[in-house]
Amino acid sequence: MNFVFKPHLNILRISQRRLRAFLGWLIIILLFLFGIYGLFVFFYSLNDPKQIFNIFYFSLLTDMFLFYLLHRRKEKISKIGLDYSLIKDKDKEEEIDVSLFLDAAAQESLEKAWMLCYRKRYRFLRPIHLFAVFVKRKDFKKILKRLNCHPDQVIEKTKKILNSSSFFPEPEKGLSILGIEMAADFKKIFIDAYELCLREQKNQISYLDILWVLGQQKNLVGMIFDEFGISSKEIERAIQWAKLEKEIEKAERSFFWKRFLKPKGKLDRTMTAVLTPLLDKVSQDLTLLARQGRFEMVLGREKEIERIFNFFSSGEGKVILVGESSIGKKAILKKIAQMMVQEEVPNFLQDKRLIQLDVSSLVSLSGAKEKGEEYLKRALFEVARAGNIVLVIENLDSLAGLKSQASGLDFAEILASTLEENTFFFIGTVSNEGFSSKIEGKILGRVLNKIEIVLPEEDLLWQILISKIFIIEKKLKVLFSVDALEQAIDSADRYIYGKSLTAKAMDLLAEAAYHTKGRKDDLIEEKDIIELVSQKTSVPLGQVQETEKEKLLQLEELIHQRLINQEEAVIAMSSALRRSRIELKGKKKTVANFLFIGPTGVGKTELAKTLAQIYFGNEKRMIRLDMSEYQEKRGLRRLIGLRTDTGIEKGYLTESVKRQPYALLLLDEIEKAHPDILNLFLQVMDDGRLTDASGETINFTNIILIATSNAGTQFIQEKIRQGIAYEEIDKQLKDSVLLEHFRPEFLNRFDKIVLFKSLSMDNMIKITNLFLNDIRQGLEKKGVGFEIEREAIEELAQAGYDPLYGARPLKRVIQDKVESDLAKLFLEDKIKRRDKLILKKGLAFEIKKAAKI
Repeated sequence: MNFVFKPHLNILRISQRRLRAFLGWLIIILLFLFGIYGLFVFFYSLNDPKQIFNIFYFSLLTDMFLFYLLHRRKEKISKIGLDYSLIKDKDKEEEIDVSLFLDAAAQESLEKAWMLCYRKRYRFLRPIHLFAVFVKRKDFKKILKRLNCHPDQVIEKTKKILNSSSFFPEPEKGLSILGIEMAADFKKIFIDAYELCLREQKNQISYLDILWVLGQQKNLVGMIFDEFGISSKEIERAIQWAKLEKEIEKAERSFFWKRFLKPKGKLDRTMTAVLTPLLDKVSQDLTLLARQGRFEMVLGREKEIERIFNFFSSGEGKVILVGESSIGKKAILKKIAQMMVQEEVPNFLQDKRLIQLDVSSLVSLSGAKEKGEEYLKRALFEVARAGNIVLVIENLDSLAGLKSQASGLDFAEILASTLEENTFFFIGTVSNEGFSSKIEGKILGRVLNKIEIVLPEEDLLWQILISKIFIIEKKLKVLFSVDALEQAIDSADRYIYGKSLTAKAMDLLAEAAYHTKGRKDDLIEEKDIIELVSQKTSVPLGQVQETEKEKLLQLEELIHQRLINQEEAVIAMSSALRRSRIELKGKKKTVANFLFIGPTGVGKTELAKTLAQIYFGNEKRMIRLDMSEYQEKRGLRRLIGLRTDTGIEKGYLTESVKRQPYALLLLDEIEKAHPDILNLFLQVMDDGRLTDASGETINFTNIILIATSNAGTQFIQEKIRQGIAYEEIDKQLKDSVLLEHFRPEFLNRFDKIVLFKSLSMDNMIKITNLFLNDIRQGLEKKGVGFEIEREAIEELAQAGYDPLYGARPLKRVIQDKVESDLAKLFLEDKIKRRDKLILKKGLAFEIKKAAKI
């Protein structure tokens, strides 16, 4: 099959087509006006039957002719589509002119591009000329705004290229004897657009199809897009958005007229249905609501709806939609209602109503509890008797265990026994948790056919969100950019919990729209979504601010103000945090994973606390787990929760990360944890996510994971006594000793295994200064000065020094020798405000009294 592009353009052909189009519309307008005139004559000349006959009936004929012309125009387009869909079955050697399949807008754009070349005297018609026509279209300017491009800037850039001698030298100017020639890449655009339409089974080639092809090519148009930082993927998304908007508008127009054919009342067209007085009080008619335009146009979900119809047609007329909250179960019901209004359903569902039973209204209406059973049975009887109802009950698990009296049947059993009779079609909905705990394996579960509603794939998710954005944009007069939508989806997935991804993303988009409403610039961009998510989660996103930049660059220095020694660990952590903040790699795992090994009291836990305080702003931004409490397998339930017959027990770890997605996770004494719990954290380090007991995925990609271990402490202490260098101890530890406690695949998940060094006497003096400085700050708040002599510091450091146990004994020494004596002095009222305390050699206090005022 040979595709060619031969539009045969010249001044005469273009002028003829435009004149023919003008005359065609002129005739249609005149016929329409004459038809209106005929109606006017009919109503205001009733006393003159002859005039009515002469004018009204003639105008009626013109109206019929007008209808014929419009129908013929539509039929012509359909025929083009039919012929076009059969092309792949034709002889491969046949030549196909794709110019025959351009729609009116595409044909007009082509002719305008040709006229541009004719006026400017370009020899060749190139893609940039077509783009210069597109860029002036109102709907294309909207696409550019969605791509964060100012249309005027794009127009100006296009003009510069067209007028540039670099791109269009003299040989390109001046018409040849053959007229304007079409460049090969220009023809290829239309052939590629045709093949695109063939894949999408479209009737005609629209200007959007041509624009999509333009955006994928590396030519002058591609250079313009690249100049504005727009990728081919973003262009594709923006064009897909524009196409979906046209589909929604077309569907709304079609639905608007078709809904008038659906009866308003409760009877069908044949008047054979029976009235349902009780049901009317405890239900709502979804088809009636759809007919009134109360639902937005629903896109997608064809597969799930087809499965429902297949069950109905096979005689299994009862299904249950199972899926997490806000995943799309309600949207499926809305779409079925809209399809029933338009009669775009199988024959067995035509002329029927979709009725949703409200169980709470039924219970409240019954008043006395003993009447609940009776009312439910009566309502179900009315549904079966009516013969034109598809019954819907949402949150079906709420029926389980609901009884009117202690000895009676619960509502689920009553419904199940009625459904077994197959007297009407039924659709129920339930959450995953509700299905597994209340329905699966029980009487309702055995009667109903399960249809799982899963998270939509990326393309369908875009369609769903765009259909909802369509309403928000019209209501609030705002406009969303492509990157705003992408950011909302990504942020909702990574930082927001409690609902399905669709609902979370839509909540972000709606909130951003209301925040932006009234702003001079009506465009909602990626930065608006980032700012909103940062406010909601306290996770720093977007561009690094100057204060944070300074903190990141000086992180090592800031940490060493609180931590002595351990340079290797400090550098490793600081570097990981800087890399993560500017997102040098994909966010598919935790920020960084560290294993701190070393004897007790050398600063492993203190480094974690220091980082939480300095970077995250508070030591409370550290989630700390003492792994000695998780030595048994059942500790898993404490971490991720447990599903029980009565509900879900929340897990401490997963709930903590949900509340603080941007934090430090400290696993103290990791070697004491059960192997299954180590496997859990192996998954966290590998995937950056964890699924809790309720099935919700918790994101760990903004978590710094630090595990501390005393494994090999005896080995380290023995080697220190032998005077072996730390480099050799570190090598032996990683090559053999740690493998006695951890599996190799677990150790390999850590970005760095850091051996903390034992503290020297010099380190101890510095640490003593830090501890005493904390005491000094406490005394200053009480108005008391505090000085320490060098000899006293060395004496405290010497008393608290232990190469095997680090700085832990020092804390006890300072507590016993300094803090206890200070407390006694205050209780004895020996210290007043403005006094000065001096800690002298021998650890004795000298009090210098303040001068009396």
